[in-house]
Amino acid sequence: MLHATIADIVGRMKPTVLCMCEVGENSKPFNMVQMLQIAETIEKVWQGAATEQVSLKILFVAGAPYMTAYNERQVQCTEHRILRDLYSARGEPRAAQVFLCRGPDDVAVDIVNVHAPSGTVRLEDWQRRTLLR
Repeated sequence: MLHATIADIVGRMKPTVLCMCEVGENSKPFNMVQMLQIAETIEKVWQGAATEQVSLKILFVAGAPYMTAYNERQVQCTEHRILRDLYSARGEPRAAQVFLCRGPDDVAVDIVNVHAPSGTVRLEDWQRRTLLR
């Protein structure tokens, strides 16, 4: 499923940056070996689906459910870190992936990749508002 999803996104949208959450589960995080396997898969599939030359870099931390892949020919992403215990979703602590992304004309944007669950453990509206603040 990961192969098809990445190939479809790259083929249709031609992204420069692709932020992913739920790479594993918050309660069962992936270890370094698992994260490296996922990163390798993403890189191979992206390279195969791309219509132009790309030089991919992938940001992640083992044990955190976030991964970002980006084409360093178009942007540079730095200052990567995981912010832990930002809020609680019914007793489960949540985190976010943050980094600085610098693109053409030296335009810089702070990226915050946060998972606000809507699955089994849903956030309530007040929790979403708190998270956004």
